[in-house]
Amino acid sequence: MLNTPQTLSPQVQNWVDDVLISTNHPSHIAAIGAEESVMKSKNGDYFTRSRYEKLPLGLVPLNGQPTNGVEVKRLEVSAKVQYYGLFQAVFQNVELHNSDPVLNSLAQLNGLSMKGTEDHLLMEKMRSASGYLNATGGTNGDLSSSISEADVLEAISTLRQNDAVMLMVGEEGRSAYGTAPIFDAFIAKTHTKVIKDLYNLMNFKPKWEYPMGAAGCASSEEGSLYNTRFFLSSASTVIKNGSAQGADVYPIYIHGQEAIGKVQMDNFSAGLRYRPPVYSDPLFQNFTIGWVAALVPYLVNELNIVKLNVTLA
Repeated sequence: MLNTPQTLSPQVQNWVDDVLISTNHPSHIAAIGAEESVMKSKNGDYFTRSRYEKLPLGLVPLNGQPTNGVEVKRLEVSAKVQYYGLFQAVFQNVELHNSDPVLNSLAQLNGLSMKGTEDHLLMEKMRSASGYLNATGGTNGDLSSSISEADVLEAISTLRQNDAVMLMVGEEGRSAYGTAPIFDAFIAKTHTKVIKDLYNLMNFKPKWEYPMGAAGCASSEEGSLYNTRFFLSSASTVIKNGSAQGADVYPIYIHGQEAIGKVQMDNFSAGLRYRPPVYSDPLFQNFTIGWVAALVPYLVNELNIVKLNVTLA
């Protein structure tokens, strides 16, 4: 009789490489360009910011007579502090028996979960903004249509009419083959599925054609079109069956300075929470690991953000 590994079962049947395969995760783009503020603790659970409206022009010449005063308008924007988090309870034998560093892996996964939660909440806040445009210049005949340069220019025009300030500084041209200058720009955030239609636009410029190339650009930045620089993520908003013909709609959030914001508590440290078995279980069997954070996404000024709804060509 031939003795084989099937008849003589070894004590260890699998060699597991201690180098783990990376966990796929989306680019987190929602917080790019967001206003960051700090809220002092023990001051309630609402964060409030204010702004004054512009005064009218004084076009009537003075003639020595008393004039009427004008009303000064002050607007307030408030957001409630909310706490978010999750944890995992793990039998200690998992850590004792597994060859890979379980705790290290769970720490990384919890970090991705926390950042992804913030990204999703900010994305939903941008989705709630009142200003929107439905693309009409695309080639698919839907409403909203696929993206066109005319639609992007309309969104840029809307923001500039609202006196929104651009977030990104342009680059002057340089004598490098295949490059061209780029404009000062608003930020445009959308889904990765729009990438094919972007590259079909005549004047879309991939980031490797910037004067300085892709150096210094975020990995999620794809390129620029006129006064916009596009950032893509598979976690961006999708409105299922949202078009006139039942196609999925992909909002493009185009914004300038002071459009969206997020708040940190000055006496609350967001981050990882770990409790060893001695504190987590009467028999010291299980440990817990998780994250907790105070997340306060809010719209700073809705005049500074436009949603351009598009479908795919």
